[in-house]
Amino acid sequence: METRRLIKKKATVRQLALKGINPDSFDEFKFLRSSVKYNIRKDYNTYLRHTENNQISDPKKFWPYLKNKNINSPDRINYNNVRFENYGDIANAFAYYFSSVSKPSTVFDGNDECKSNCVGDLVKIESVIYDYVVWAIKELKSSPTVGVDNMPFIIKGCAVF
Repeated sequence: METRRLIKKKATVRQLALKGINPDSFDEFKFLRSSVKYNIRKDYNTYLRHTENNQISDPKKFWPYLKNKNINSPDRINYNNVRFENYGDIANAFAYYFSSVSKPSTVFDGNDECKSNCVGDLVKIESVIYDYVVWAIKELKSSPTVGVDNMPFIIKGCAVF
């Protein structure tokens, strides 16, 4: 609210400064202009911190922010005071980060044998056909948020057709 009030006051003082009625109004306008810039920067940083802190509990706010940024893959990143410049290392750094901030819904050890009496609990894939995989990826919806990992968005973004 403070920022909105300052913006309105800045516009009013600007009009007075342009009319030249009060010689001090231009100095007041310059002060208000810098105050507005500072408050906008502060509010934006607060928004970023809030979005980052709530990405697990409210992913619907995180993904639209990320989409609006139109961010491409980074050429390099720093994670845990280590600089990564290789795309494979960058991907692994992201994987480490996301695994550190998310909680698995179930604990599964890849070495555990799956035993089930129910048909729906165990799926065996005998063979995979490339064209079927491409078709399935194309059919994925990329806009709705499906969870913290937003898997269809990532799969469609990484697929090469």
